[in-house]
Amino acid sequence: MVGDEKLQLAVIAGASHALKYKEEHPRTTDREALKFVTEKVDIILREIENG
Repeated sequence: MVGDEKLQLAVIAGASHALKYKEEHPRTTDREALKFVTEKVDIILREIENG
């Protein structure tokens, strides 16, 4: 169950980062936003681990 919760948090955090990126860069494509999030996965996971 704990793993499922972390996965859910990771998905939500990734989506949140993508939305924030799109707000800050309105002309960016979805693909570019996903690339940005993919590059930040390590940071996102650390944020989840550290609470």
